Amino acid sequence: MKVKPKQCGLGGIKTVGEKVGDIVWTSDPIKTLGVYFGHDDNKCLTLNWEGKCQKLVNTLNSWTRRDLTIYGRVMIVKVLLIPQIIVLATVIGIPDNIKVTIQEMIDKFIKRGRPF
Repeated sequence: MKVKPKQCGLGGIKTVGEKVGDIVWTSDPIKTLGVYFGHDDNKCLTLNWEGKCQKLVNTLNSWTRRDLTIYGRVMIVKVLLIPQIIVLATVIGIPDNIKVTIQEMIDKFIKRGRPF
């Protein structure tokens, strides 16, 4: 079923800032269930992925100091890293530059900076 654009609006409300009842519209991104949504796609991508990438780096840094086998490092990635990004990736997708960054972090962690 295709939705026509004029069916998606809220009546005659076209601009941000108009007030309907107790609802106040905003032009800033809003956070719902851990995901930022808004009019500015670049701002939303930044808000969504910068914090998530920093969390991944912190998690990897805390586990890098331990002397884990390769199976242990793979398990850390599967159990602690992938679940942190799976919901966000499912809802809004992963930009290519973030994909590359995450892949490099995981490769470096698993290989300990050494090629196999």
